[in-house]
Amino acid sequence: MTEMLHASTPARAGVLAALAARFSDWRERRRLAAEIDEMAAAGELEPMLSDAGLSRAQIPTLLRSASGTRRLLEGMAARLGVDLAAMSPTLRRDVEWTCASCDEQRRCRRWLARGGTEGYAAFCPNTPAFRRQMRAAANAECQVTGV
Repeated sequence: MTEMLHASTPARAGVLAALAARFSDWRERRRLAAEIDEMAAAGELEPMLSDAGLSRAQIPTLLRSASGTRRLLEGMAARLGVDLAAMSPTLRRDVEWTCASCDEQRRCRRWLARGGTEGYAAFCPNTPAFRRQMRAAANAECQVTGV
């Protein structure tokens, strides 16, 4: 009996971690929705959306995937060695939007959980942007080292 309890502990921990992440995502979506409502009431939403290159029609997609997308994008970038902060604001926004509206998030989560760096190009719509960023970083490194 004790062996069964111990054998299932990692599985339970995984389930609990997944539930905690889902709850955290839900709280983040609620917080973001409230912030959007406040901005709309104050007349600040349209200018902010315009500055970000977004429309009201895109808000539901943003809310649906807000925090989960951030984790996936940051995980993918870290795994590939892509510095998101080094991206231009326009490219970063495009990459974030592409990730937020992606239909392959479940596949992305599995890829991240599996480890390694191979195979992402088969499903990730941000592959071209990531590869450009990796080439730019490699070129910058070559210029610094003179290689």
